[in-house]
Amino acid sequence: MKSTANRIDATSTDSMIRLARSLIRAMDQRRFVMLRSSIGIVFLWFGLLKFFPGLSPAESLASRTLSALTFNQIPESAEIVVLATWECLVGALFISGRFPRVAFSLFWLHMAGTALPILFFPFELFSHFPYAPTLEGQYVLKNMVMASAAFSIRRRWRNASDARVASRTDEPASRRHIGTFTTDPCPMSG
Repeated sequence: MKSTANRIDATSTDSMIRLARSLIRAMDQRRFVMLRSSIGIVFLWFGLLKFFPGLSPAESLASRTLSALTFNQIPESAEIVVLATWECLVGALFISGRFPRVAFSLFWLHMAGTALPILFFPFELFSHFPYAPTLEGQYVLKNMVMASAAFSIRRRWRNASDARVASRTDEPASRRHIGTFTTDPCPMSG
């Protein structure tokens, strides 16, 4: 009896280990897609919040920053709608994996804009400058993680794209570096 129970336990353990290894392999193969999608979800979510006044904790900071950039020439409500649309577009592009050049251009412009409060309102971002960020300060600082993740994704896509172009020398120059994250046969798409 005891040997049968030990074999069942050993078989169960081996099965669990094989399952865990399979899951780890699958996640490893799709890590960049998961990272890209995560960035897209955050952008889409934060963008959607800005369409509903008072829901986004960063709305006030974003509004003041945009007003400073536009010298108060554009109504605050219009600025927030443009920002919300921008963030939703970035999110949708990252989630879909389509038009990576557009997605990254919009993303990096957004990152530059979200870094400006550090210059414009540094003492509003920290309760004790420079080591204790407020909620708004944390919002700005989380963008450092987003930027690092996006840089990693972009670099991976670019390297894969360069490898594909190098292997197809007969491809017209106008088609080089064009593709998507999800449908191209590259390491990015898992």
